[in-house]
Amino acid sequence: MVSQHPPSSQTEHFNDAVAPTLVAPILVDPKRSRLTSTSGAIRINVGGNAFTDMDGNLWRGDQYFQGGNPYSTLASIDNTLDDTLFQSERFAKTLSYAIPVDNGNYTVNLTFAETYWNQNHRRVFDVRLENTLQVDHLDIHRSVGSNTALERTFDVKVQDGLLNLDLNASLDNAKLSGIEIIPIPSPDVTPAPNPVPEPSPSSGPLMTLALVNAKTDQLVPGYEDLGSISTLDLGQLNVKHYNILAQVNPHHPDAQFVNSIQFDSPFGQHIESVQPYALFGDVNGDFHGKHLHPGDFSLKATAYTQADATGQVMKTVNLNYHVVDSSSAPTTPLPPPDNTPNIVDVNLNV
Repeated sequence: MVSQHPPSSQTEHFNDAVAPTLVAPILVDPKRSRLTSTSGAIRINVGGNAFTDMDGNLWRGDQYFQGGNPYSTLASIDNTLDDTLFQSERFAKTLSYAIPVDNGNYTVNLTFAETYWNQNHRRVFDVRLENTLQVDHLDIHRSVGSNTALERTFDVKVQDGLLNLDLNASLDNAKLSGIEIIPIPSPDVTPAPNPVPEPSPSSGPLMTLALVNAKTDQLVPGYEDLGSISTLDLGQLNVKHYNILAQVNPHHPDAQFVNSIQFDSPFGQHIESVQPYALFGDVNGDFHGKHLHPGDFSLKATAYTQADATGQVMKTVNLNYHVVDSSSAPTTPLPPPDNTPNIVDVNLNV
C-alpha cells in the first residue's frame, strides 16, 4: 500500500482568505439502478480489481491509466451499498485516463471518496473531460466529509476514439475511485406521425401517504390515501407488519424537485433520499415493517428539494390516526361470588 501523503515540497498551503468556490456535491443514490439499459457501457474500478456491484453490473479492474499509484482501505463507506467501488483509488498530482470508445455522446459518472484526509482544504484538484474543465477546485472532504461516497455526472462528446480524463491537483494529490461510461443513444431522426395529443391528467396533491403491507410489499386496498382516514381497524386490515409510504405524484409540476422525504413519528426521525420513500425504509422495494398496535399516533412527512432533507421544503403532510382492534371480543365478567352461608341439615337421631 502506497502512502498518499506527499513530501512537504509537494504540498501547497491553502489560503482561506482566497479559497476557491467549490462545486455543490452530488451524492450517490445508494439504491438507484445505474443506467444499465445500454449495451457497450464501460465501468472501471479505479485502483482495484474487477467486481460485480449490487445492481449486477460488472466493473473491470483498473486499466487505461497514465501515471498514479493505487491505494485501498477497508474502511466502511457511507452513502452507498457498493463500498468496494469507493474503497480503492488511484492518486497522483496529475492523473490521466485515455479510454478507447466509439465516437459519439456519453454520460460519464465519476466516483470519489476521501479515505485519507479528515479535514477540509487538504486535497483540491480539477477534473477535465475531453480537454474541457468540468469541476474546478474539487475538495471531496468539504463536499461530503471523509469515508463518504461522492459521484459527479457529465455528458461528453468523443470525436477521436478516445475518452480523455485528466485530474490535476493544486493541493496534495488528485484521486479517483470509479469511472462509468454509458453511451447516449442517438435520437431517432425518422419523422414520427402526428400523434393524437393525450389530455394532461389532473395534477392532484404533490404528496400523499399510503399504508403498505410489509409482508406483500403492496399497498393496502382502500388505504392508498391516509389523509382521508383517521381510524385503522386491525380487525378489518388483516395486516400484521406495516409501513407508510410517501407517494410523490408524478403528474404534479413540482414532482421533479422532490429529492428526499423526512419522517417525524413516535418511532423517531427517518430520512429517505431515494424512492420509494418509506417510514421504516426498504431494500430495493422490499419494505421493512413494524407491528400495528392499538393507540393514537401522529406522523409528519416533509418533502425537500435536495437529498438528506436539505434545500427547500416543498410539501408537509401531517397525519393523525387512531388504531383499534374490533376483532378483540370483550371479556365476559365473572358473576359476583355468592356469600350466602351453606346450611347443612344434619339428623342426629340414631
